[in-house]
Amino acid sequence: MKLKTTLILAIIFALIVGYYYFFEVRRAKQVEEAKEEARKLFHYTPEQVTQLRLREDDEVLLCQQVGDEWKLEQPVQAKGDQEEIELLINNILDIEQERLIATEPADMKQFGLSPPTAELSFQVEGKWETLQIGDETPTGTSIYAKKGGSNEVLLVNSLARSYAKKEVYDLRDKIILPFKLERVKQFRYQTAQQDITCQKIEANQWNLLQPINTKADSDKIQSFLQRLINAKAKEFVEEVPEDLGQYQLAPRREGVNLLVGGGDVTNDAVYWKKR
Repeated sequence: MKLKTTLILAIIFALIVGYYYFFEVRRAKQVEEAKEEARKLFHYTPEQVTQLRLREDDEVLLCQQVGDEWKLEQPVQAKGDQEEIELLINNILDIEQERLIATEPADMKQFGLSPPTAELSFQVEGKWETLQIGDETPTGTSIYAKKGGSNEVLLVNSLARSYAKKEVYDLRDKIILPFKLERVKQFRYQTAQQDITCQKIEANQWNLLQPINTKADSDKIQSFLQRLINAKAKEFVEEVPEDLGQYQLAPRREGVNLLVGGGDVTNDAVYWKKR
């Protein structure tokens, strides 16, 4: 009898705990999530954004989604850094209103919003959304801002200004040789002192073809190629150089030529001169 009573009480307790979790804890969490969403200035998902425009003073940086990839369109045309652009879009969509300062201020200049010092804009379904950035507050932790088409002056986190300060280098693809390690069939490594050619015989097995024909150290070759994959540009010095000689890149003295296969066979190459 005591066992039966204990079992019934245990069941009742479990039901009470279950009710509390599903109806109280979860509801409290949903309420908090709803409040957090309401504080956001923009209610879109990153996947809906098709263009991104940053403006600071007279400088404009424009990115556009083409298929599944992001590309820079202004001030240069180049492949975009997918991760950096997607992170920036997420950060912009997460901007929250900290406080409403004024609904119809007589003078926007007092907030640094006439004209704004910077703008964050993005396009969703052909419609542009804009956040205009003004001055910092005296504490430096917040900035004045307003949405395009509205006269309400808001306080937002000062990080919003850093989003508008992104430069071309930040959002540009910096990968030098975009290839997959397993697709490399052969490469030639040239320096002033040596000229080496290696060929893949099968997976993870390489042979030297030049300067001698022999079995190669496959682990070292894999490591060398992996370093090439991981190499990124530190700076874009000139978009279309007319004279490579000024950089001591003509005639070519040091570099790597890669024969990449798997479907169509292509050649990729990189040449360098140490600064």
